[in-house]
Amino acid sequence: MKNKILVLMAISLSCFLLQSCGQEDTVDSKTLQKYSLFVEVPEDGKLTDTKGDVRPTTATTNVAFIDLTEMTVKVTENNIAVTMTVADLPDQFTYNKAKSNQLEYWWTVIFDTDSNSKTSVGDLALYLAYGSRTEAQEAKGALLDFAKPSFRVFTSVTDSGTSDTSFLDDKINTTISESTIIFSVEKSSHVNLNKITSSTKVRFEAYYIDASNNGFSDFYPNTGGQMRYDTSEGQWPTYGGDLGNSKYSPLDQINRDNVKDLAVAWVWDSPDHALKPRLKGPTDRFKGTPLMIDGVLYVRTSLNIAVAIDAETGRTLWVFDPESYLFGRPGNFGYTTRGLAYWRDDEDQRLFLATGDSKLFALNPRNGTPINSFGNGGFVDLKKGLHRSVEGQDRIMNYSAPPVVCRDVVIIGSIVTDGLGFFRGKKAPVDMPPGDVRAYDVRTGEMRWRFNTIPQAGEFGVETWEDESWKWVGACNVWSIISTDEELGYAYLPVSAPSSNFYGGFRPGDNLYGQSLVCVDVTTGERVWHFQTIHHAAWDLDLPAAPNLVDITVDGRAIKAVAQVSKTGFTYVFDRVTGEPVWPIEERPVPTDGVPGEILSPTQPYPTRPPPFDRQGLSEDDLIDFTPQMRERAKQFVSQFRLGPMFTPMSTQGTIMLPGINGGGDWMGGAFDPETGILYVSSKTLPTLIKLVEQSPDSPWPIRYREEFSFAFVGNLPIVKPPWGRFTAIDLNKGEIVWQRANSDGPRHQPRLKPLNLPPLGTWAKSNLMVTKTLLFAAVSGHGVYEPDGKPSPAKLCAYDKATGDAVWKHPIRPGVYNGGGAPMTYQWKGRQYIVIPTGGGRDQAHLVAFALKREGDTQVKVAPALPPRLIPTEVRGKVGESEAKGLAVFQAKCLGCHTMGHGPLKGPDLLGAHERPRPMLVRSMLLMRLSHGVEVSAEEIQQVVDFLKREDAPALLYTK
Repeated sequence: MKNKILVLMAISLSCFLLQSCGQEDTVDSKTLQKYSLFVEVPEDGKLTDTKGDVRPTTATTNVAFIDLTEMTVKVTENNIAVTMTVADLPDQFTYNKAKSNQLEYWWTVIFDTDSNSKTSVGDLALYLAYGSRTEAQEAKGALLDFAKPSFRVFTSVTDSGTSDTSFLDDKINTTISESTIIFSVEKSSHVNLNKITSSTKVRFEAYYIDASNNGFSDFYPNTGGQMRYDTSEGQWPTYGGDLGNSKYSPLDQINRDNVKDLAVAWVWDSPDHALKPRLKGPTDRFKGTPLMIDGVLYVRTSLNIAVAIDAETGRTLWVFDPESYLFGRPGNFGYTTRGLAYWRDDEDQRLFLATGDSKLFALNPRNGTPINSFGNGGFVDLKKGLHRSVEGQDRIMNYSAPPVVCRDVVIIGSIVTDGLGFFRGKKAPVDMPPGDVRAYDVRTGEMRWRFNTIPQAGEFGVETWEDESWKWVGACNVWSIISTDEELGYAYLPVSAPSSNFYGGFRPGDNLYGQSLVCVDVTTGERVWHFQTIHHAAWDLDLPAAPNLVDITVDGRAIKAVAQVSKTGFTYVFDRVTGEPVWPIEERPVPTDGVPGEILSPTQPYPTRPPPFDRQGLSEDDLIDFTPQMRERAKQFVSQFRLGPMFTPMSTQGTIMLPGINGGGDWMGGAFDPETGILYVSSKTLPTLIKLVEQSPDSPWPIRYREEFSFAFVGNLPIVKPPWGRFTAIDLNKGEIVWQRANSDGPRHQPRLKPLNLPPLGTWAKSNLMVTKTLLFAAVSGHGVYEPDGKPSPAKLCAYDKATGDAVWKHPIRPGVYNGGGAPMTYQWKGRQYIVIPTGGGRDQAHLVAFALKREGDTQVKVAPALPPRLIPTEVRGKVGESEAKGLAVFQAKCLGCHTMGHGPLKGPDLLGAHERPRPMLVRSMLLMRLSHGVEVSAEEIQQVVDFLKREDAPALLYTK
């Protein structure tokens, strides 16, 4: 079935007081109007407001409001009656494409006697549940029909965490009229009415249960309907904010005047740290930028775990752990991660997760379970469907970039190790893993097309691979992020170099589509246009970042353009419809005197505009000159090696490249402001020494040359003048640089440099940008940066004036002290704008840190831990009590068939840690088991299961003898 049918959002209505037992109190209608229950009507996309309510700030266009103008609660000795008067109650809410009988819609009135708790289920709850539909209702597509309702009503009693199922014996009475809903319960002896006092709070909520997935949607206020893949409504639905990867949001609640009041709102703790005992080494730096859709953040951790997080509190909602880390650390990029992709239409929604062991999962965003109708039980095997087999070589492939979704296809590139590792121990050329880009149907997982980045027989460009090297050379992969234009139906692929990085004597020719920006049709995968930025690549100067889709005006002409930054320091700008350069790109002569056997292109493309945003080429004039001694050391160092302009050939002597292989634009890319036409680029100036070593005939490397490389440093500093990291503002309407600034102080406060009174030097670590309507934000790494007191600096979230680049605010990113390239994002939820940044990882705990403007009454921020993934301790810790042992037996007998302890393609959501959640899913689910599952579970058994799940070593009890 199509999962996303209708969502009744969980809106907590203003509480009121019951004066005493047996007394009646009426809620003021004005109070209720502000917090009116609302439901989505995505059929026509029109907003219907029945009473002119004050809408919650999270409301989107496809909603209709219902006013509770009056609620009356009457409590007597043996009866509780709740009367709700609803203004203009419609006959039904329709959604014609809904065809499922597995959805149940619930209204809840909760009596919460714990005045100090926001998470208590309460001592008494009355539930109304819509169960089934008539054939006539089915024909109309009706989900709720107030004229002919089919309701179940019951109560649950909780006391100190316990639950009672004897409510099923209570006598229920329900009356539905045109504008009034009355339900009452004749009480059994188990209900202690004395607990309802003048301090009792009452909440009215709505949510639904998707019986096909056994998950509760009160955590997920998704609005449904066709997805807007942009940030116009305060969301962040893709890695770069929108399909064109602008990394821009129009939010302006945080501005230059109040940015000083930003503070940490919450901190989320990744589950990766708990899994380290299962790994053979540390994880990699956490770079996963979350998505935010309708109040839920979705993030991929370094260990390929997908997590859903409450956008307001940082509370973990679910965890899906595919255990891909058991495959081992992938080759290129290791456990590096960037994120997930999200897709939604009128009927369905799903998350896409690509893992390091070559799987593409489709997950239900409501509970994290794989969607069985996609591929083979929820995933497709990415080792299959390539134009040549990769069996035995899958460890040198990886998938760290998020997939992208456009026009109902999910598109994915890959990382392929592009050094000489393929050849070690081989005496003849071997078939290398190719960098094919593939697209899959978002619903079925069927492969829709494949684009061969190395053309095969009969395909355009195959003649650029001489000596038939196209038959066996690999890579030419898209390891960075793909951008798409949904209106045009085009995808823009930033293709990297073929193997190997620094020597291509075995692949003569220009080698299309290596180092090219390629535009393909998202429906067919056919090439629309391409531009090769480097012919016959031999420098590892990839297109490392997502192409920015930009709308600009040049000489009075409006252009739908695409701007591609590169490790070269160039920004290549094209008409994204035709592929024509916006400004001329000239073929200029370059040196070709490389090593014997290498045939380099005599020319390379040079954009005439915009100017380079980083330094290109190296001469003695570029060397560091803080002191005569430093300059002399630098001169002595470079005198051993070959220097020259960009595209100076590699050599057996050793060639120093600038920008280096981790320099220039690198994978940080740019952030584009559509209001001003300015592209903000983060870059690094990091010289790299490459030396080619000729191999003997009996070497385990049959390729004639292999490379050795290192970064060109003297005294722990790059050999070139600073800044070593910078931000550049480029006006794409004019093709001009507006300003450039060092991205940080760098090491200028280092004790040995501080006496020199140097200007900001910048850091050569990754610093990612994001731009809003009011400010430019950057997550600046603490690597190589020192505070004025001479101590190492933590990573910082910084805000800058967009017009000048002047810093206006800085704040440490705690509790982590390192940001390894994670990009910030922003969203607005419940009237509050947040900025979230990933940090930590490696040997440190990984976190998401959320910033927001300070509010009166805010308390000290606590880390919100993720629900632990399935982690099997080596031994049970401590004595197992009688109740815990019985809970284990109940869980194994009655729960495990649908619910794992941490993840898995089973029907039910993870229950480990569920007892800690607000309005516990565990208690509600088990209360429903007798109704919906046909499983008999007593109140005593429920408590025993709770006791079992409370144990930290619950997985060990469950999965070990």
